Amino acid sequence: MTTILTPEETDLKARFDALPVEILQDTSTAIEPRRPCGGYWTTEPHPRQGAFLLFTGREALFGGAAGGGKSWALLLAALQYVCVPGYRALLLRRTYKQLSGDDGLIQKSHLLLDHTDAVYHPGDYRWTFPSGASITFGYLQYEQDKLNYSSLAYQYVGFDELTHWPISNPYTYVGFSRVRRPAPSDDLARCPGCGLSVADVPLRTRSGTNPGSPGAQWVYDRFVMPWEKWRAGEIKSPKRKFVRSLISDNPSLDQESYIESLEELGLVEREQLLRGDWSIKSAGGMFKRQDFNLVNEVPIGASYCRYWDMAATVPNDENPDPDWTAGVLMATVDGRWYVADVVKIRGTPAQSEALILQTAHMDANRFGYVKIRMEQEPGASGKIAIAYYQTEVLVGFDFDGHSPGTDKITRAKPFSNATENGNTSMVIGLWNSEYLDELEVFPKKGFHDDQVDGSSGGFSILANDFVKKKRMRIIV
Repeated sequence: MTTILTPEETDLKARFDALPVEILQDTSTAIEPRRPCGGYWTTEPHPRQGAFLLFTGREALFGGAAGGGKSWALLLAALQYVCVPGYRALLLRRTYKQLSGDDGLIQKSHLLLDHTDAVYHPGDYRWTFPSGASITFGYLQYEQDKLNYSSLAYQYVGFDELTHWPISNPYTYVGFSRVRRPAPSDDLARCPGCGLSVADVPLRTRSGTNPGSPGAQWVYDRFVMPWEKWRAGEIKSPKRKFVRSLISDNPSLDQESYIESLEELGLVEREQLLRGDWSIKSAGGMFKRQDFNLVNEVPIGASYCRYWDMAATVPNDENPDPDWTAGVLMATVDGRWYVADVVKIRGTPAQSEALILQTAHMDANRFGYVKIRMEQEPGASGKIAIAYYQTEVLVGFDFDGHSPGTDKITRAKPFSNATENGNTSMVIGLWNSEYLDELEVFPKKGFHDDQVDGSSGGFSILANDFVKKKRMRIIV
């Protein structure tokens, strides 16, 4: 159950620490977090940045789609207490190039602070403020780099693009062992504006990131999975807060042009960066694109099977993204497997029929003897469809129907195992990228699996032929 806080709740800030950050994600109302004395904020946070900035608890992640304003949120959070004497903040990227490059944290900080009385020290990658506070930029490329911070203390540590760290140890070491403050004392200097001393500043470890990259799994496990369980009502609010960001949340971004650019990416990266989909990689796992060896052609002497998964319909307003009819050409020789070619179509039955016949002739001309198999739907309609192709379309070809008899995941496992063991190659072609995108996300629901089914079917036919031949040799 989700509660929506309204602007009329004047005690919003006081109540926030007792509530999940996620509650504020259901309102578009502007949220007013703490601002530093001295006018160091020259930009207005958008609502989800406001939720992130309002939270004063120990650990929070701002993550999701690209363009959601994560880096700006980390910078604004670091600035919230620069009016307090002795306040120290640290902002980290994995490499110096990422930190100092165009549109990196250092460049963004100059846009915020160049017109103020803060002073930047380029040799130390640090801003200092008249209060005596500072914001330092650093990097942690290797795990041992964490020791560079072993004798330092901060009240705020922010990690930009947290998933770029493959393991959690640099994050937990710097983000927790280096975050501390002195005990309250009358001797501590206070900000003349707000009256806070460094002992009053909340200890905060903050991060921003997109799904994907080497550290996606541990970040997902630490922040996103508990949030998903909370949203499903399975657990109480997790102590580590996750604020999900989307492109649509960032009014300062030219959203239309950025979305158009992200649409050009492959399936997995597109879903991660455009829609902030954390599950797309973890929900698959049966195939990894790096497990396919690339070759220019299939060796001489291979056996071939073109397997058709018949699922195509013509796109329309009600279903703009229907399934495909996909024909995958599988081959095997000397104990190795090859994905030799893929063709697919969305069209009428007549258009699919024409493509299948054309492909059969092209395969025969190029490879000689090629088995053609088609997934046979259960019942009389499936038998009729196969009989039609046998007698009217693929006359003279080795064609038959094939009833898999098991679910899609079970069917795909033998092909997945061969690929994982390094026994599968793929002929280089224009179809490679879309093919690998589909395999990599399988079996996540809501995505196409026609090429997976075609691959599993062709693999099964050739594997059964191999077993039969082996048995015959044993009998002889």
